[in-house]
Formats: sequence, structure tokens, C-alpha cells
Amino acid sequence: MPGASVLMLAIAYTAVSILGALALAIHFEYRFGGFFARVARSWAESLVCALCAGVAAYGALLVVGPITFASTTLSIFARGFAGGVFGIIVSALVYWIAGNREFKETVESIRSRFEGVKAPPTPSVAVVSAEESTSTSPQG
Repeated sequence: MPGASVLMLAIAYTAVSILGALALAIHFEYRFGGFFARVARSWAESLVCALCAGVAAYGALLVVGPITFASTTLSIFARGFAGGVFGIIVSALVYWIAGNREFKETVESIRSRFEGVKAPPTPSVAVVSAEESTSTSPQG
């Protein structure tokens, strides 16, 4: 097949990118023990949210699919817009139901921006490597 070499290039790039990300995650776990335990909840929430948003967008495309306009461009735009907006709405709803901390912070930030009120500071936890936290370092 004439286009197979281009397809294989894309597949190889994707495979190497995934392997590189896995190697980096494993090294990060080795270097900063407990990394996966700290981010497991966020990853699980993101996975569930992405799946729900994808199913919702697909459902919206099934509902809007039969609707056609005189312009093909307008029909495609309307379908994509409906699917995208419905997916975003479901995604926000799933994050809200899950009580996602990052989602709450984002909503508070947007709300304070529109209302002109300064958002309350969120408590932050400093994550420092062992080298940076010792008092024997030349910097401190």
C-alpha cells in the first residue's frame, strides 16, 4: 500500500511517546516515592470525566446527526458545536459531582473574575526535593 509508510510513522511516534511517558512516570515514582498515590484520585476523576464527556458528545452527535442545513459547512459546524458543548457541560457536571478540588478552584477563580471580588487564597502545599530541603546546601 502506498500510504502505509506514513501511517507506520505516526504509529511509531505514538508508541514511542507513550513509552517515554511511562518511563518518565516510573522514574518520577522512583525519585519522589508516593507520586502515584498522591495523583491517583485526580487521574481516576479525569478518566471517568473524559469517558462520560465522550459518551455524552457522541450521544449529542447521534441526536443532532439527522439535522441538515442547506450549507454543508453550517451542518458540520452545528453538529460539532452541539457535541462539544454537551460534552463540556457533562464534563463540568461530573467534576462537580466528584467534588474535584481543581474544578472548584477554577470555578471560584472564574466567578471572582466576573464578580470583581478577589478569590480567597487556596491552601498550598510546598513539594520540595530532598536536596532543596536540607540546610547544608550552599544556597541556604
